[in-house]
Amino acid sequence: MSGQLGSEIIALEANYPQHHFFFTDISELDITNKEAIQLYVTKNNINTIINCAAYTAVDKAESEPELANKINHLAVQYLAEAAKLLGENFNFLIIGDGGLKHLLELKINELNIKNVTLMNPVSRKKLIQIYESTDHLFLHLNDYPAYKKVLPSKIFELSTYPTNILAGVGGFASNFIKKEISNSFVFEPCDINALVNFLLSYENQEILKRKKFINKFKRSIINKKLANSILNYLK
Repeated sequence: MSGQLGSEIIALEANYPQHHFFFTDISELDITNKEAIQLYVTKNNINTIINCAAYTAVDKAESEPELANKINHLAVQYLAEAAKLLGENFNFLIIGDGGLKHLLELKINELNIKNVTLMNPVSRKKLIQIYESTDHLFLHLNDYPAYKKVLPSKIFELSTYPTNILAGVGGFASNFIKKEISNSFVFEPCDINALVNFLLSYENQEILKRKKFINKFKRSIINKKLANSILNYLK
């Protein structure tokens, strides 16, 4: 087990001497092989399984075109329209090379927008420099029911920088940001007018480093709490 959660559970194993643990990785056990799992469990008389493996499929645009259009294409349109309304006193910088980048380029050309710059992916070092020099960091999830129950990891990344955060999110993510993250503005997903009105009325303010947030939610702390929570079910 080489992942973050698995490594944390290994580190906590000594706190649970009443249990015998078996730690495996892909070289020892392929968890996609049903027969292999059944054989391993039976052979070792295992009565509890903690699955620390994960696979994240971010882009399903090809297999779910209709959903991808609703989530991505329309979000692209909203961003472009907001930039159009704000005018050339505001500049949007969009970094990346996703599969739907061409849709954003089409919308920019269609609306004759001059204040949106598209930049190809950059190094992590360069990205951090950009994050630290910008006035606002932007996060948006479309108005889709499933998104009201998620907490994007991007929230934690952006919150480590002393920069104002603009978040078009609903549900759990909205409540979390309002409660935990200072110097942030939350608006309803796809509400262009709310975003535009905020930016037009925004006055520069000192952005404090979010030390309390970082110490509370840094990865090592979260992994340890999650591992302990899982292992407590064994008691």
